[in-house]
Amino acid sequence: HADCETRRRRLVMLSTLKSRVESDTADGLVARIELAFRLPRFPPWFFRESMTKLDEQTGILIHEHRFPNIGTVSWIKQVERNYSREQKPATSKEAKEAAAQLYPALCLRIAAELARQDIHHRAKAIVVNGWVEHNDSATGHLRRSYCASLFADKAQVESLDLSQLVPLDAFHALKGNAAKTSSLTPIAPVLRLDTSDPRFVEPRSVLDRSADGENLASMNWEDFEHLCRELFERAFASSGAEVKVTRASRDQGVDA
Repeated sequence: HADCETRRRRLVMLSTLKSRVESDTADGLVARIELAFRLPRFPPWFFRESMTKLDEQTGILIHEHRFPNIGTVSWIKQVERNYSREQKPATSKEAKEAAAQLYPALCLRIAAELARQDIHHRAKAIVVNGWVEHNDSATGHLRRSYCASLFADKAQVESLDLSQLVPLDAFHALKGNAAKTSSLTPIAPVLRLDTSDPRFVEPRSVLDRSADGENLASMNWEDFEHLCRELFERAFASSGAEVKVTRASRDQGVDA
């Protein structure tokens, strides 16, 4: 019985995903993109962490994706020796040249995938923002910074032949911006996802003014919501999570 119930739940989940992926809505486009980046055709080192949003008024598709931290990449090269291949560390010049191509190549490949998934032609332009996690040299804390940004008309992206172009040349032709050294140099994205929303209320700190041993059952309900927001935000701060409290509504308790 348990196996049948598990199978039933999986079938329901697959049916829901299928309906979402086949939809011609903005949500359907986002679902196809999310699914595409989880397929095995991308290399093992390719991060799956991303966020996508289509601005339906402007037709701009914005995609933010986690990139490798170029400052921590170890570059190797394949050397032919006696009918076999051997891996050797790249020279500093070779590593610098490869590093210069990495972020542009990733932006172009991701942009091409975004355009390919827009089968219902909802997007007019595409934005790809690459970000990395790194330790802030001023604080030692883990933080997130943008390392590459590309904004192009969808038609421009569709006209690219990825198998023939030189990533750095194509990226520059599209006025892309990326960190230019082997050590991370954060850049400002052309456009970024807007997380502002009129449904959100201004956050306030509750933890700092809470008394030791305070009974949560007697806490004001609004303070309790903000307390939960603080706890979740602290718990997931290292992964770049952002927690908001929504305005009071009849949403059956879904308030953050």
